[in-house]
Amino acid sequence: MALAFAGSAAPAWVTATALYGLPVAFLLMLFLVLDSVAGRRRAGKSSGR
Repeated sequence: MALAFAGSAAPAWVTATALYGLPVAFLLMLFLVLDSVAGRRRAGKSSGR
């Protein structure tokens, strides 16, 4: 954003990181949340609740 306010374009690696890195990060986050939920369900079944 600072580069945009200064009137110049962002470098290509910044754009590539945003386009490819952010969706990968969100998919990883979704996988970790689902894995955590599944882990809690597995732990709940083994304790006999």
